Amino acid sequence: MENLNSESNIFNKIAVRPSMENWDELMEFVTSEAKKYVTDKKKSYGLILASEEIISNIVRASGDKEKVLIEISSQKYVSKDKKKLFSLTISDNGIKFDPKFKTLTNPCPDIPASDRKIGGLGLFLVKNSCDHVNYIYQNPLNIYTLSTYIDSLEEN
Repeated sequence: MENLNSESNIFNKIAVRPSMENWDELMEFVTSEAKKYVTDKKKSYGLILASEEIISNIVRASGDKEKVLIEISSQKYVSKDKKKLFSLTISDNGIKFDPKFKTLTNPCPDIPASDRKIGGLGLFLVKNSCDHVNYIYQNPLNIYTLSTYIDSLEEN
């Protein structure tokens, strides 16, 4: 997200193993943070939907390995053009996975599922559910940042 300042204000964070046993805890964190800081319900829902897709991919790829962790943090930013954003940063130390958000194209959602190749629709939803999405790999971490514009930066 080139237009964002590097400084951020982290509000909350959670770190657990990416497993179905921790699914509810992860999604409760995401939902609580999104609803607390994003007043626009459509944007809040988009952020939750995008996070759910990223988290489910991490859980599936981790294979419930003991040494893999997922961390989610929430923060607010101010862009260089003074727009206010709320972000969820999701990181994991599992298998490197670059979703190629910058080059991701529409996987033809109008084609029946039986005629469409597998993969891509979830990441397409992630990209289109947020105002900004970003991925970087900083060995050994996959770092996904999902951001949406918000109305204010007032402390809650």
